[in-house]
Amino acid sequence: MNILFLTRYSFDGPSSRYRVYQFKDSLKKRGFNVKIVPLIGQSLFERDYLYRSIDLIGVLRLTRSAIKRIKNILIDCKKFDMVFVQKDLFITKRPLLEKVLSKQAKRIIVDIDDYFLYRTSGGRKGLNKSFLYLLNKSDAIIAGSKYLKEACMAFNDNVFLLPTVIDTHRFVPKQYGEKENKEYVDIGWIGSPTTGEHLEMIKDVFQYLDTNGACRLKVCGLRKADIQGIEILLSEWSYETEIDFLSGIDIGIMPLPDSEFAKGKCGLKLLQYMAMGKPVVASPVGANLDIVVHGENGYLANTEGEWAYYLERLIENKDLRKQMGEKGRRIVEEHYSLQMKEQLLAQILIEVGSQ
Repeated sequence: MNILFLTRYSFDGPSSRYRVYQFKDSLKKRGFNVKIVPLIGQSLFERDYLYRSIDLIGVLRLTRSAIKRIKNILIDCKKFDMVFVQKDLFITKRPLLEKVLSKQAKRIIVDIDDYFLYRTSGGRKGLNKSFLYLLNKSDAIIAGSKYLKEACMAFNDNVFLLPTVIDTHRFVPKQYGEKENKEYVDIGWIGSPTTGEHLEMIKDVFQYLDTNGACRLKVCGLRKADIQGIEILLSEWSYETEIDFLSGIDIGIMPLPDSEFAKGKCGLKLLQYMAMGKPVVASPVGANLDIVVHGENGYLANTEGEWAYYLERLIENKDLRKQMGEKGRRIVEEHYSLQMKEQLLAQILIEVGSQ
């Protein structure tokens, strides 16, 4: 089966890497002919255009990407048995290219790992009409969480659940626990500038912890973090160094607001921490509720008081961190491992292709 994957980002984009690129080799071994074409190419990631003001070079490269995507829809898609759209197809309010694709493509699958009704978390730009059109016209939808699956079923009857998964052969704990002479307990957060604001939700908690225990906050993926009262160590994200960053933390956190957009998140941060044998503390929102077994591999914290209490328990108890970290690793291996879900994606593609 020949499949054209139209991704939002290049390999460096987390959603595209985890939802498409990491399945590429497995699909090829199973006899699929795979071609992946991102909308936002590697050059735009390298110059960091997604998170700062764009310059002339960026405009030209975005224009080139747009022309390439239009060609994919008008010409290329007809050469494939199926078109797999990861996230949305194009950045337009009206479903112009979506209408063309629905007529040109033999089969369409849409993959979603974020809440989709609005283009922004607050819906300031209104309904995402172009994406909703694509959901209605697709032959199937693959949703990254139970919450997203239920939401998608209002637009399409053929919805499959495929959670975001981790390559457990790459994410391997170097050790459970920490060195006996380690001076600090390091709380870690990994993400991008688009979600960095979530750390502000618990900034008072960090200040309290710093006065009651020897801990630091390690942050990967942000240029700055304006949280007073606690030592913060910032790291740039890269594919080559993310494992080292995760190995160097003792507790992983994922604060989220209780919003519709946040409920659509698939809990990737938690899975990364847990795969590396780290206990977690997270907001009880969206997929976090499915991933965190409260009191076993971490804690679900709703209020600032709960965040402070659970983090303090983990900071003060090394054995508890070790025990929860080991449990988290097993949960990833049993339920969120790439090696376990490769066959599931292949089966979905075959089933939709035969309809």
